Amino acid sequence: MAAELEHTELLLYRKLNEIQKSTSDIGDILERVLHQITTSLNAEQGFIFLYDKQSDSLEMIAVTDRLRSLYASSSYEQLKKHAKACLKKREPLCHSGKITPYAHSLVVVPIYTFAEDVPLAVFGAVNKKDADEFSASDEKLLSAIASQVQQSLQYSYLFGEIERRNKELRLVYKINQLIEAEPDFTELLHRVIDEFVATLDAEMGVIFLKKEKQFEMAAANDFARSRFERVRYGLPRELALDSVAKETKVSVYLDLDKNPKNFDASEIRRAETRSALCAPIYSAEGTIVGAFVVMNKKKHPNFSAEDAKLFTAIASQADNAIFQEREKNKLRDVFKKYVSEKVVDEILKDPESAGLGGKRQNVTVMFGDLRGFTPMAEKMDPKELVKFLNEYFTAMTEIIFKNGGSIDKYIGDAIMALFGAPIRHKDDTLHCVQAALEMQRELERLNRKWARAGLSVQFKLGIGINTGEMVVGNLGSPQYMNYTVIGDNVNLAARLESNAKPGQVLVSKAVHDVVESRVVDVKLPPLLVKGKTEPVSVYEVKAVR
Repeated sequence: MAAELEHTELLLYRKLNEIQKSTSDIGDILERVLHQITTSLNAEQGFIFLYDKQSDSLEMIAVTDRLRSLYASSSYEQLKKHAKACLKKREPLCHSGKITPYAHSLVVVPIYTFAEDVPLAVFGAVNKKDADEFSASDEKLLSAIASQVQQSLQYSYLFGEIERRNKELRLVYKINQLIEAEPDFTELLHRVIDEFVATLDAEMGVIFLKKEKQFEMAAANDFARSRFERVRYGLPRELALDSVAKETKVSVYLDLDKNPKNFDASEIRRAETRSALCAPIYSAEGTIVGAFVVMNKKKHPNFSAEDAKLFTAIASQADNAIFQEREKNKLRDVFKKYVSEKVVDEILKDPESAGLGGKRQNVTVMFGDLRGFTPMAEKMDPKELVKFLNEYFTAMTEIIFKNGGSIDKYIGDAIMALFGAPIRHKDDTLHCVQAALEMQRELERLNRKWARAGLSVQFKLGIGINTGEMVVGNLGSPQYMNYTVIGDNVNLAARLESNAKPGQVLVSKAVHDVVESRVVDVKLPPLLVKGKTEPVSVYEVKAVR
């Protein structure tokens, strides 16, 4: 008997070696190993659980069809119970009698990793065909099979970890490339879901976005559109909503064709849906704004635990990259009306540097007002007036942006600009003075252009500039807020502008002290301005050295 068992083991080793040499696909190896288990032990069914150290749980990685149809709906809990018991005892276990309504005999064998000696997998066989229970010889044969496959299984597990990480990094890199290359958000989502499907070797993928209280399809790959577009993506939407309700990082749906759970069984059959992975999409603030859904692993009935880990990682990375970029684009659209693209990029790179919440800091503020505009405006057609002002403001704004400033507000035909807020730069005060002189020259050019167009009036610009500590931040009510500056130093700049003659750039002593070595200016008689008890020193800037 011992010699016969030894001979059987030798033949088994040879067959298992041939299996492992013939393919590198661990899934294929395990399916063929299952056949060896049932054949060698003369068992009706077989299974293999893989132990996941991270979650301290068992995942079914290979199972014969009959067991899948019987136990998939309960996530194989009845078989897991015995598999966990043998892992805990660290020895093979045999059971007989009424184990489950279907199983009358069972044998399970644990295997452990080489170096760390931690659980790796559990091999099992169900229902001995020619006896009421599995024998000690069966237990020994199953242990031999498990031992022979241990190396392939462990290397596959370790390689799977490395490959998963590589896939994750490749996809994140690809998504970042797509974000930079694809300005259209809808098209970006379609390309992202195509990458998800390819990375996970899935058949179908859908992205849902939350609109009001509904989940609307935002992107789907071609296969998903062919299966679900006609029925308005009912099943993927159900899966997405169920996943979001669970509030977990990822929801795994296995064997849907055999166990529809609470989903539409007829729709599962129609769409030939076997398995799915779903993950919520989070905004930068942490609220759920949608869901990623991928369905049907190619060539396999289910997604594996490795697939779920990979999906969790790439979904998290993708929603950070895509949807934070979307929020940035929204902010970019708002900010670029007031500051240059360069300043917008700096704000988005370091939001704290902008001090949007309110703080005291040194800022240079400029007020510029068109002289002689009001009487002219009263005679102009409203449409022509708006067209004229837009052309004027566009030209002045470009100069302010070019010199690193931002627009605080337009007040009628006047402009209020800031240098040093929301982002501070070296030489903000000098840049402000440079911008003021450029604005005077640009207005002369516009006057010549308007004269050629038949406008007889020549406009002049009066500009006042001051620098110093001001309160900077978002001021207003929850319904309407404005990013601006307030304080005595702001008021002084406004007073200088109101005292500037047409074509003049007047600056305070504080500005003069900062830019004195870089500009040509002339000291004017002191001015007594509103809000000051003593006259203030004032200078007219003529040019930059």
